[in-house]
This record gives sequence, C-alpha cells and structure tokens, in this order.
Amino acid sequence: MAWGVDDHQGRRVGTADVAIPLLGSGAVRGRVVEEPGGVPVEGVQVEVVTGQEGSVRRVAETDPDGRFVVEDVPAGRHYLAVSHARYRAGGDSLAIGGGEDVEVEVAMPVIDAALDRLLPGLAADLPGPSVEVIRRERPPGG
Repeated sequence: MAWGVDDHQGRRVGTADVAIPLLGSGAVRGRVVEEPGGVPVEGVQVEVVTGQEGSVRRVAETDPDGRFVVEDVPAGRHYLAVSHARYRAGGDSLAIGGGEDVEVEVAMPVIDAALDRLLPGLAADLPGPSVEVIRRERPPGG
C-alpha cells in the first residue's frame, strides 16, 4: 500500500510503500507426504480458502521436502485444499485463531492414472487426503 509522506509543515514530500499484515492474521505451515510411505511430495498446490465462495484465498506450493507456508491467513474457519496430478485432491476444514500459526501434516493417497482410466470412477471411492494439526502457537508478541 502506498502512503503519502508529509514534512512537518504538512507538505507532501513523497510516498512510501508499506506492507501491512492483516489484523489478527496467522500462518499455516506444514508438510505434504505420500500415503503410504511418508515420502515428501514436491509441487503440491496448497490453498487456504475462506468466506463465502472463496472470497479470501491464499496459495502456496510445496518445496522438494514437501514443505509449504501460507501467510496472512485471517482468523476464522477455513478450508485447506491440496492438489497434485498424481494424487487424490481434497482437503479438510481448519480453524485459526487471531495471530495463530498452525502446523499441519497432509497425507495424500497415490492415484494410478492408468488404472483410473481403465476403471472409471475408482478414484471417487478412494479416501482423500488427511489433514492433521501437529501444533498451534502464537508468535512472540502475538
């Protein structure tokens, strides 16, 4: 956000870009692993959706260790969604308190795309990803 900068006599002398975090916002951190096996999964799209019709949306992608961070998530109830071409997409609801950081682990079942083409609808009967909250904490000063 750009703010005007005035001198002591009220004259505009410039502007400054200021990043203002959402009031009471927190973060969702975590790791996505393959199920079974627990192998980290790179390239998973992790999305935190809030409000009616997804009015607030935050997105991250997992790194080679399967880790991700979604910042500036407002307090409230959210839906944590995960998707990747080789795995069953889905998610779960997640509540975040004001200024709270939440750590989760997501286990994604592998889907064999060739088998799904041979037996259409098989993937619909498989369980989706599981989301487990590992830890909740408030940052210092939060």
